[in-house]
Amino acid sequence: MRTKTISNREAVYERLCARKRDDESFIDLLDQLLDASDSGWRASTERFRGRRSGSRGDHRSGTGRIRQGTG
Repeated sequence: MRTKTISNREAVYERLCARKRDDESFIDLLDQLLDASDSGWRASTERFRGRRSGSRGDHRSGTGRIRQGTG
């Protein structure tokens, strides 16, 4: 399985940590959150992609890191 590293703001990382159970990986949590979101999620993602670099929601400006390893 390939892995990817994503970056996010520290505040978002803290919110994810607060929701994650001890027996759950971050990828499991993210998968559940995406499944639970409404069908409007894709439309929100498309709007996000249209933002300029450095804007408030730019994914490259984050400081927190989540890394999901193999195995």
